[in-house]
Amino acid sequence: SYELLWKEIKDDNIGSANILMNIMRRILEHYFMVIGSINYERCINEIEGSDKIICKSLVSLINEGSHSVFDDFIFAPDDSDIENYKRVFRLVFEKLGHIDHYNMMMNKID
Repeated sequence: SYELLWKEIKDDNIGSANILMNIMRRILEHYFMVIGSINYERCINEIEGSDKIICKSLVSLINEGSHSVFDDFIFAPDDSDIENYKRVFRLVFEKLGHIDHYNMMMNKID
């Protein structure tokens, strides 16, 4: 279920960046495409530097990753960068104006 995917994101012991990226893809796909019909791709232009590459990889995963091979973008998740991936995942929600949903799912409501 959707909530179980978020539980995996909260897990500090997730050991594989590939698994984490797939979980993030499934959350973004479900929340922004299925529930909200929101153009999640616009977040790429809102993020700078190396974070932009991570964001683009998440968007590419949504577009292609679960259905076919990437044609024009190559990204190999590195297990040592898991915290960076989690930070950019949060940025996607922030930049698209849905940080409240992220905070609720991550149990960060004040």
